Amino acid sequence: MKMKSFVSGAFLGAIVSGVAVALSTPKSGKHLRKDLQEGAEGAYEKGKYTIEKNYEDSKVKTDEIKTKANGYAEEKKELINQKIESLRKNKEQEKSKDVELNEEETNK
Repeated sequence: MKMKSFVSGAFLGAIVSGVAVALSTPKSGKHLRKDLQEGAEGAYEKGKYTIEKNYEDSKVKTDEIKTKANGYAEEKKELINQKIESLRKNKEQEKSKDVELNEEETNK
């Protein structure tokens, strides 16, 4: 959001300053229109470049975040699987103890 505001402000500032300079210079209408057109084209190209660069930067950041999130998810998945396995083993041990106790009671 901050980057978008900055880019918008920079773009608008370039246009306003270009128009102000063009209007404050004593030139004929033909030269003034030419200068305004060149200024607008320059501002358009700067804006286009900035947008493309920000788009590429955001793609890189998005990929980094996805990679980190996937790594985190895999770590947590492994921990959960370990806990499940530990609980299964504990349950099996309890069952075998119950069986042993039942056998001892029947043998008495």
